[in-house]
Formats: sequence, structure tokens, C-alpha cells
Amino acid sequence: MATSAVFKTPFAAQLDFFRAKLNLPSEYFDSIIHGAHDRGFMVAGATQADLINDLRQAVDTAIAEGKGLAWFQQEFPKILGLLGLDILQ
Repeated sequence: MATSAVFKTPFAAQLDFFRAKLNLPSEYFDSIIHGAHDRGFMVAGATQADLINDLRQAVDTAIAEGKGLAWFQQEFPKILGLLGLDILQ
């Protein structure tokens, strides 16, 4: 198996760990401290449940399907736009 294929392979433990996290609203990058990051899913500035859910789904898809960071970065402004938000707000 080629090395690139190995890095794109989703790991069951990776998915399980991510999916066990609790959604947490977070106004600032340091709103959540220490070990809380291990158990919670948060995105700085994301305080609306719909936004957190949509971002979480995108991260889940990226992990499960091996889409990677570049794919997520393209999806991020689309998700904000669907909710009527602007990345520059």
C-alpha cells in the first residue's frame, strides 16, 4: 500500500474519539481550557448550536472520508454562508 493511502485511511479509534465529544459553544479560542478540549468539540466564535453541528459534521466527514484540512477549509465559509454568517464578521 502506498504511503499516501495509509495517511488517508480513517482509524476507527480516531472516529470514536471525535464522535464521543460534546458540542460546546465557545466565544474565544481560550474560552475552554486544559483538558476540556479532550472531551469537547468547539470552534472559537461558534456559539450557535446549528453552526457547531454543521462544523462538527464537516469535521466528521473529513475524518471518516479522509478528505483532509484543505477540503475542510473550503467547506468552512460555505457552512457559514448557509447560516447567513460571514467569515469576516
